[in-house]
Amino acid sequence: MVVVSTEKKTLGSIKNSASCSLSEEIFQKVSFFTPEELLSSLDETAAEAASKEETVRGYKVKVKYRSLNASDTSARKQAIAKTIVEAMRRMKEQ
Repeated sequence: MVVVSTEKKTLGSIKNSASCSLSEEIFQKVSFFTPEELLSSLDETAAEAASKEETVRGYKVKVKYRSLNASDTSARKQAIAKTIVEAMRRMKEQ
């Protein structure tokens, strides 16, 4: 279960009330995030899920993916947008 709040103070108070009212076993299954932290956590979870080990031509191959931080993600999006814009300009010129 995930609890998301934009304010850390609200998130802290929800966490305190949940720890008092929920059993320890259930409370450990609850995660508390701000929206930014939630996106980072989802990226990390997706990267871990995509990591795998398989056999290729008799060799064991381990593939590990890592999540990107916010600056790398925004830089990657900008690079992709720039490439698309340049491709569209070239197509217009032809």
